[in-house]
Amino acid sequence: MLLALAAVIVLTSVTTATAGAMINGKNIKKGSIPLSALDKKAVKALGAPGPQGPAGPAGPAGPAAAKYWAMIDENGAVVRQSGGITASRVTAEGTKKTRVTFPGDVSNCFWMGSRIDPTEIPGITEVLHPGFVSVFRSPHGSNVLEVATWGDSNDDWLRFDAFGVAVIC
Repeated sequence: MLLALAAVIVLTSVTTATAGAMINGKNIKKGSIPLSALDKKAVKALGAPGPQGPAGPAGPAGPAAAKYWAMIDENGAVVRQSGGITASRVTAEGTKKTRVTFPGDVSNCFWMGSRIDPTEIPGITEVLHPGFVSVFRSPHGSNVLEVATWGDSNDDWLRFDAFGVAVIC
């Protein structure tokens, strides 16, 4: 029993000594130990940080967040836009939607729509009522989306309202 205890002590000492000898300052990569892992004496020994270096050159401008955007009034007219966008009202088979055509493919993009305040569109005096906008892919091409708006009107819940649409690619 005493022999077994002595063997455990010897093996533990050898293992600890070997591990301590295996790692030294040459084996530690620069920047791999965060300052928070060092004691206060070690951090103080590093000295004060050097002066701030000069700013680098400005990078190139990135792409716009929205590739295409438009504000469309209740008559289907484009009143503000990013360029090259057309719209037309569609009433086939009892539907009321606005077909919006963009200058490029939008099939692999994210698109969204929202109701807009009609007072921001010249010529509209209607009060903005609660409502919803649905934007969906059109069978008329990869550059076409269709937008439906509906609201709380008892007589005509699916209707033509002013909306904004944005395409983000």
